[in-house]
Amino acid sequence: GATEALNRERLARLPHCQWCYAPYYAIPLTSARPRGEPIRFASFNQFVKVSDGALDLWCEILKAVPGSRLAVHGVPLGVTPQDFLPRMEARGIAADRVELVGRLGIREYFDAISRSDIALDTWPYNGATTTLDTLWMGTPVVALRGARALSRGAYSIVSAAGLQELVAGSTAQYVEKNVALARDAAARERLRSELRARLTRSPVMDAAGFTRDLEALYQRMRG
Repeated sequence: GATEALNRERLARLPHCQWCYAPYYAIPLTSARPRGEPIRFASFNQFVKVSDGALDLWCEILKAVPGSRLAVHGVPLGVTPQDFLPRMEARGIAADRVELVGRLGIREYFDAISRSDIALDTWPYNGATTTLDTLWMGTPVVALRGARALSRGAYSIVSAAGLQELVAGSTAQYVEKNVALARDAAARERLRSELRARLTRSPVMDAAGFTRDLEALYQRMRG
């Protein structure tokens, strides 16, 4: 009910989440990355979503976790390090801490997720399928709860999956939660072992329940 004032139409809401997830491939989970290695943050969302506001938050996180690195995936052809790295350097992050990766095949994409410690969501335009893929592979992603629908996508997903510990109510809390995860290897290992099962048990992966809810919503809209 937070965004009714922004819409002329009367909104119709599903009870849990607008997404229903079914993985296409049987990708096995991998163990958490070895302790003691530099923390690897990663972004898997569409590159156009990497706003200046997102970079501001990401660089705060990187500064608070010395030695950590950031891999930005899905960088389109034509975007070069000379285009992107100055944006990071202007925020105090050296170019040698950033890796730019082009589009990957589906299995390479899931492997890259599993080789990351923490995924960083974009803001204000969140990830959707990438958020689900990331949780499926056991990699945590903190969802910053925004004020509009496009800024509440990841929040909707993690909330419906019962992952309130991954919800941030402010930009400061978004930074704090990511930094706390980076400093807590035991918490990351626990999430690596739990996230897939928690997602599987949630409404987000209940296709039959989602369909019933959608049909019931259509009936109420008709009435």
